[in-house]
Amino acid sequence: MKKRRVVGGDSAAADDNGIDSGSGGASVSEDLKDIKSTMSEMMSMVKGMHDEMKDMRKDMNGMQKEITKLTKKCGGMEKLDKKFDGIEETLDDMRKRQKYIRVLLKNQKWEYSVDRPSEEYWDNLDDDEGEDDAAESFLSDIQNSTEKMRYGSDGDIQISAPLLYNEELLPHWEEFSNAIEQYQYHQKCSHRGRKTFSLMGVELSDPILGLLSQSLQSTYFEQFALGLNLNFGEEGIKFALDYLENNDSCKRFSLHNNPMNNMEDIQRLGNIVKEHPTIKELILHGCIGEGMNGYEMLKTIMISGRNKLKMISLDDNSISTGGDTFISDFLANNKKLKTLSMTENQLDDNDALLIAGAVKHNTTLSVIYLTDNNLTSTGWEALSRSLFDKTSLNTAADSNHTCSIEGFSPIEEGITPLGQENVNAEEYLCCPVCLRKKKVYSILSARNRSLSNVDHFNDDMPVELLPHMLNTIERYANYHETNEDDDAPPQDTRDVKPLSIVFEILQRWDKSLAIFEALSCS
Repeated sequence: MKKRRVVGGDSAAADDNGIDSGSGGASVSEDLKDIKSTMSEMMSMVKGMHDEMKDMRKDMNGMQKEITKLTKKCGGMEKLDKKFDGIEETLDDMRKRQKYIRVLLKNQKWEYSVDRPSEEYWDNLDDDEGEDDAAESFLSDIQNSTEKMRYGSDGDIQISAPLLYNEELLPHWEEFSNAIEQYQYHQKCSHRGRKTFSLMGVELSDPILGLLSQSLQSTYFEQFALGLNLNFGEEGIKFALDYLENNDSCKRFSLHNNPMNNMEDIQRLGNIVKEHPTIKELILHGCIGEGMNGYEMLKTIMISGRNKLKMISLDDNSISTGGDTFISDFLANNKKLKTLSMTENQLDDNDALLIAGAVKHNTTLSVIYLTDNNLTSTGWEALSRSLFDKTSLNTAADSNHTCSIEGFSPIEEGITPLGQENVNAEEYLCCPVCLRKKKVYSILSARNRSLSNVDHFNDDMPVELLPHMLNTIERYANYHETNEDDDAPPQDTRDVKPLSIVFEILQRWDKSLAIFEALSCS
């Protein structure tokens, strides 16, 4: 039975449970059911995702274990690969040595059997010009070098004789070239064999260049030198540059008075040097051709070898800077160059002043050669002061102690233009610390002889540092004593005893005793 309920003046029908039985009540109930169903589905999805994540974690843990196992296996494989590589290298080395031994055994029966030139050849030589002596020297050199390579001897391969080409000498060149080609086996088994290959004076005609080009394709020397070769020309320059470009073992390349007559060759040389893996020393003495610009060659070489070459020699190339600062800028920023030689050029005092300024702050350079340029006493004194500025103890200590300049001794008492004197710069490549001590002590000794140390100290250092100065005089006096690994400068006979310097300072500076006592008691 239905009951009636009045709410706010309106009436509605309700069942016994008090639930609205109209259309609106039915809709709410269905919505609740849908929500419950959706939430149930979502919970099921969450649970499924949770189960999937647990499975993924298990899979990841399994994968991690597999990765660890594989990593261990790979590590073991890498070790095995290294061992196999080492064994392969050993076997390869053994194969090379075996081949080299076979070559040596074969060469034990070899003899130099090329006949001497005919009587007609000797008759055509000019005794007055020394051509016969040159021919004898050539025959001796080429036979000795050929035998040295055939028998696997270490050492330099050198032929030096001012001799023109003659067809009767071609068999000697053929024997020589064959020996070069088989010498590669010795080089591959003995690094001591990679020495100098040098041909000086002899004319390298087209047939000879053809033979040498072929034999040198597989035989590399660390030092390669051609000099004063008669009628060298473009083909000779091409031969030399080809060899340098193809020889990745060459450390020192030298052309002596074999001129390059176009900028293309100079640019090519620069490009080769820039890309070369081992080249350290470049010697181009008298290599600027007629009408060429030696300064442009210098800039090309220096730019190509920047922070790479340890030695650059550009003697006798008509180098004139016209006041340009390229050389000094190069020296101020280069961290590799140890030796620079520019003798017999046209550098002037302005260049010397610029170089001196750069040298003062360069701690890499060891030797500079500048003799036979257009330098006066002004230029030489500037260079001298860069190595030993005697203005004060501080300027002496701040001088360059790692470099020497040909024509100037960095331990001379005075500053004099020594450009024309025979002073070997390499003799003064001493321990920089010892050399610095020697320079300072030489000033102390010179001033002691004129009893003027105290007068200079007023400007050189504060009086409070005087006790420390007295304490170090003995150490500075021992500049010639150093570790066996260092090359200390020799003791100067003009040095005074350190006690004399101490006595002079204490005797002539009455303030020093009081200060010394005060500091000693503190």
